[in-house]
Amino acid sequence: MLWLFTKLALVNVLILKVFNFNIMTLIKPLPQKDYYAAIFISERSENLEGYHEMDILTIQLAEEIPGYLGYESVKDGNKGIFISYWESMDSINQWKNNLIHQQAKSKAKQWYKSYISQICKVELTSSYVPSSHVLRGN
Repeated sequence: MLWLFTKLALVNVLILKVFNFNIMTLIKPLPQKDYYAAIFISERSENLEGYHEMDILTIQLAEEIPGYLGYESVKDGNKGIFISYWESMDSINQWKNNLIHQQAKSKAKQWYKSYISQICKVELTSSYVPSSHVLRGN
């Protein structure tokens, strides 16, 4: 799993440098290790009734879960990568069991042509953020 996450993160960085994506980052400082990433890679369908409102609501609700660390989201047209960061599997399970989140997941086949969801334990983090890169937040 670590290899997959590392490879995804590397691909994510390379994609950001090559293409002009709509990027949103909202992250508290991440621990150096031993936290979790929930990765959602998707291609949205044309039938997005209720999608945008639910997207905003679910992010707001996730922020209320103890152990939520933040997220990164990259979108290009109808394709996207959303990575949320969590302190523990208990935090992720609390989010997984949230009724609103379950309602959103029940619409997956309407809102997405395809998707993959992964949970990975982050065993090591290193980063470089140039001074010209501004993290956007609340």
